[in-house]
Amino acid sequence: MSTNNLELYGQASSQVNMLLLSQRNMVLVSVFAITITTFAKQFKYNYIKYLSILLFVFALASGFKSADDFNAYIEDIKGEKSNLNLDQNDLDLIERWRVWVYFSYFLLAIIAFMFVNSLIIEWNEFGFHGYLWGKQKFKVSNKKEKKMNIN
Repeated sequence: MSTNNLELYGQASSQVNMLLLSQRNMVLVSVFAITITTFAKQFKYNYIKYLSILLFVFALASGFKSADDFNAYIEDIKGEKSNLNLDQNDLDLIERWRVWVYFSYFLLAIIAFMFVNSLIIEWNEFGFHGYLWGKQKFKVSNKKEKKMNIN
């Protein structure tokens, strides 16, 4: 293994650690935002809801940024593979690292889904979404009852 490859593995482990730490922070911040959203009705000030929105946006932005940075790092390595003298095993390892980017995108999709649901539940309780999420009951139409009572 050449000196370039040892340097590559050192940089790559730092990049992977950065990505995993940002994934952890993304999940923790979003859980904190969900907790704040849950207890926002206990407070008389609306800024608590705005704080939860900001936390969700921060979690999503930091997740996208870290995944994008790691993906750019992988592309830089693949672009310079002739200068680094990488063999097939090294290239396979780089492709396995790319899976972490897809995992980050999956986590981001889950957090975005939770964010949209919290917006729908907390900010649009009396709209159609209230029916979808069980906040309101559908009213029974009187026309159906009249048609049934005719016979």
